[in-house]
Amino acid sequence: TAILIGQGWASMSKLGSMRATSVDISDNNLPSVRLLGEIKYLITRHRVWVLRRNMAEDEATTRSVVDRMNGVLVGFASTAEKYEPLIGGTEERDLWTTFKKEWSQYLVMQDEIVRLKASGRSADAAKLFNDSVALFDQVVAELEKSIALNDGEARASTERAEATYHDAWLTILLLTAASVGIALAAGVFIVFGITRP
Repeated sequence: TAILIGQGWASMSKLGSMRATSVDISDNNLPSVRLLGEIKYLITRHRVWVLRRNMAEDEATTRSVVDRMNGVLVGFASTAEKYEPLIGGTEERDLWTTFKKEWSQYLVMQDEIVRLKASGRSADAAKLFNDSVALFDQVVAELEKSIALNDGEARASTERAEATYHDAWLTILLLTAASVGIALAAGVFIVFGITRP
């Protein structure tokens, strides 16, 4: 009976551990990677719209592009708001803080590009847009570090879950073998020790 209780406890304990690991993957790592990918897409779209804004020749096109730029920024803010509660540690928080700082600097530069274009200084706007590539690449690099961190944590959690599964399987196998061994020994004892005159 004690072995069966031990087997049941070991099974429940290992299943609980596997459940906790799968919840971490499904409720934290995968949503984080998805949201960070969406943020990366949105900031890239913003860069495209700034370029199109600089290329716009008429007021109607300019207004349309500015509306789209603003829509991207609203989408960015909404997605960032969903991501922030999922941040799971100091390293990820530091990466996000660095990203937001660099993104803010980048937006200031983009606002200056738009201002230059609006004041008729198209060549200066184009030069500043080209100069902003390095900062944009830094912004993207910070996001990619966060994506890699969450992806690595998901992989580590998956490996832990697999190791827990194998440990549980081995524990249950050993406890089952012990139960069968004790049952056989008890049967042999009853047949040969008690029932024989």
